[in-house]
Amino acid sequence: MNTTAGNNSFFGGNAGASNTAGFGNSFFGAYAGQANTAGLSNTFVGSNAGYANSTGGNNSYFGVLAGGSSTSGGGNTFVGTNAGDSNTTGSGNSFIGTYAGTTNKTGSNNTLVGNYSDVASNALSFATAIGSESYASLSNSVYLGRPGGEDTVRIPGSLNITGATAMNGNLIFASGNTALFQSPITVTSLGSAGSTAVCRNASNQLSTCSSSLRYKTNIIRFGFGLDLVRRLSPITFDWKDGGMHDLGLGAEDVAAIGTITCDI
Repeated sequence: MNTTAGNNSFFGGNAGASNTAGFGNSFFGAYAGQANTAGLSNTFVGSNAGYANSTGGNNSYFGVLAGGSSTSGGGNTFVGTNAGDSNTTGSGNSFIGTYAGTTNKTGSNNTLVGNYSDVASNALSFATAIGSESYASLSNSVYLGRPGGEDTVRIPGSLNITGATAMNGNLIFASGNTALFQSPITVTSLGSAGSTAVCRNASNQLSTCSSSLRYKTNIIRFGFGLDLVRRLSPITFDWKDGGMHDLGLGAEDVAAIGTITCDI
């Protein structure tokens, strides 16, 4: 069938059998690139690799049925048996691993690495899934490991995150300097109400406040403490935000007694 094409290399039964105007193609394996007519600069290696490709160019398919259904998609790299075998017009995808990306059809610019790594729908874009059986559910997102939570991501070095970050589920911090924030932290919700106070220590870290002598040094008895206690006026009140009933002191009342009282 080759008529005006040139610089092609076809090896295997029916490899490149329909080519008419395609240039610079290399098809190795039975039926590899069998439907190609005008596709350019493709490399298909494996039985039925790129079988349905007709006009797609700059594709690299390695493995039995790799990219087998792709017709006009360009710039794809599929490596592994059945990798990207359902892709039709998707372009710029990289699927590496046995049965990687078998769901994708028209999605573009996706990266899947690992056996059976896949996407949730056939039209995602800029989705990345890394790891055997990893699964990308949304476009413009990166997924590490399997979707069921069986895998743990460990980062021995530093992790630098810019932009808005959403964290779902339980967030566990290990010992050491785990997270440094250079901008305000907003907490939208907390657990059940409690009475543990939080203070900032000398290292600019959040820690619990305690009245225990175990955490204090340079202790000097405060001789006129009882007089200050008598001048304090405990109050009960309801918080404006949430309406929770509580007991305590008013900061303005304490400040009126004296600066040293506020420092206490």
